[in-house]
Amino acid sequence: MATTLLKSILIGTLMGAMIFFAPGFIIGLFITFLIFRLMIGRKMRGGKYGEYRLAFADKVRSMNDEEYEQFKSNVNTHHRHCC
Repeated sequence: MATTLLKSILIGTLMGAMIFFAPGFIIGLFITFLIFRLMIGRKMRGGKYGEYRLAFADKVRSMNDEEYEQFKSNVNTHHRHCC
């Protein structure tokens, strides 16, 4: 009879602990999933400015040689002052 009582107490304690900690565990998993999803989604979409980078590449491709040389000199001048 004592073992049956101890088993019941032990099972009740374990179930109570599971019920008590389950919401925090589930919310933690949910938040982790959301963060992971945002990181992977951003990589798949090309980041926040993915469309801008594509438009920028198209602009550079459409430049003629004279405009491209001017662009390169502007970029080099900016990087020298900034870095």
